[in-house]
Amino acid sequence: MLLVRFLLLLCLQQTGHALQLTAPSSHRAKMGEDVNISCSFIISKPIFNQSFPAITWYFQGKEILSVQNTKVIARDPRVSYTGRAEDGIADLSISNITIMDRGIYKCSILYTPKREEKEIILDIQAPPQISITEKLVVKNRENVLRSVISGFYPVDIDIKWLRDGKILDKVIMEKPLRDPDGTYSVRSSVTITPTKEDRERIFSCRVQHKYLTTPLQEDFQLVYGAIPSIHITSQAFILNVEQMLVCSVSGFYPESIVVNWFLNDTLVKNTKTRRISSSAVESDYHFIPTQQNRDMELRCVVEHATLTIPHVERLRVQVTDLTAKYKTFVPIVAAVLISVLGTVTFYVLCMKKKKKSFPKVRDITRSPGGIFSLDVHHFYPEAITISWEVIQPPSSTEPRPIASTILMHRNQDGTFNATSTCESLRGEIREDEPYIVRASVIHKKLKYPSHREWKSDDKDNRGNNIH
Repeated sequence: MLLVRFLLLLCLQQTGHALQLTAPSSHRAKMGEDVNISCSFIISKPIFNQSFPAITWYFQGKEILSVQNTKVIARDPRVSYTGRAEDGIADLSISNITIMDRGIYKCSILYTPKREEKEIILDIQAPPQISITEKLVVKNRENVLRSVISGFYPVDIDIKWLRDGKILDKVIMEKPLRDPDGTYSVRSSVTITPTKEDRERIFSCRVQHKYLTTPLQEDFQLVYGAIPSIHITSQAFILNVEQMLVCSVSGFYPESIVVNWFLNDTLVKNTKTRRISSSAVESDYHFIPTQQNRDMELRCVVEHATLTIPHVERLRVQVTDLTAKYKTFVPIVAAVLISVLGTVTFYVLCMKKKKKSFPKVRDITRSPGGIFSLDVHHFYPEAITISWEVIQPPSSTEPRPIASTILMHRNQDGTFNATSTCESLRGEIREDEPYIVRASVIHKKLKYPSHREWKSDDKDNRGNNIH
């Protein structure tokens, strides 16, 4: 630096000029950094009062900083003077550089009557970042993978999607949007129909941009989801008689799910949703049919990540008015009931209690996510045992027990329901060989244990009854 200034001074003395200014023609910085733009000067013939020169910096033609007799005035809090006029240094510093700071800067030195100016072009580097926003898919169904590429400048960018390194087609890139900080962001998506084999494959979103020395790539694996099934349980509607409607939702993955009831287009607020297992919930609605809601539509609406639109189960409110229907028959019915009330009441209560006592064991079901469930309905007393085991190969005589969970629910008639769930067979079986999953139910009212089986090679996924 001393040698350069000596040469400049020598040149000035030979030419007779009093002031010479040196600055780079361009400067490059990364977004978010603190930047120092250099500018230096040499005065060959100082005047007798040894006064400092006036230093002024401009950005896009507007003054942003001035230095006069050691007094510094900055028009922007991020702009500062880092030079030393007595040493011929007039450097400008800008903190936390943004895209809006790119452009033409001018360093101006006034040493009366001489003025020298130099323009410096500041270029800002803003490389992109990738965020995968959607990788949940359903097997054998058309799905869309999505990503957001943000924080880049300039706007030109190239986006590709890959599966195990092979470029995919059906790629969509939306129109880039300008963000408040001056950079750009853009959404990109690709449509695929995932298969079983895609579970182990690596998917990638790859981006090429001016300020990337090598392509930027985000790798990920697909997350396989299961679509929920819906069923509404109800009885015949009777005018002004309350009943509990149950919307059962099962077989879904991931666990997060929203269930709402609507009466026509009005959201019902007095409902309660309870979780039965990781892949099953029930939503209860205590409903009283009135004349005003006759022929209205009840809807159970389910929102889940695997659904592009909410899944809806509908139920029409068809009300029976027992009072009006049987008004003319009340005296006759009353007389008949009085005569046989004792016998009929005793008989009905005995049969009802006996009917309640025996468990109704359903077939084993398997959700798309590989979760096995067994439902046992309307049994009494509450004590019950449900155990699970796996048999592989099917001819084996040594079944292996597997872990399970059980959830109990008390019905309005005093009986109980139970749902036993076997969450996963990972590590328990060899997936390339047939196997049998067996559930056994033991209850006081069953003379022998009741068994249900699910065979891996059964196409309809139905269990076989074994007693």
